[in-house]
Amino acid sequence: PILSGQCSDDYTITIFNRWGNLIWSAEDQGIVGWNGTTSDGTEVNEGTYFYVINFEGTRYDGFVTVRK
Repeated sequence: PILSGQCSDDYTITIFNRWGNLIWSAEDQGIVGWNGTTSDGTEVNEGTYFYVINFEGTRYDGFVTVRK
């Protein structure tokens, strides 16, 4: 996975493309990872994507770059 980790059940992770469109999200699953696909399983193109992680009331955000 491009982004992965283990955390509590109080979180959400959202991934957006460069136009601000939501392409993937997960919440409250314990172990989570984004493998560079959209919610329907389509592989994303190379590029930079914006992520937002809300974890126990705190927001973390940044960018991740996908290269092939």
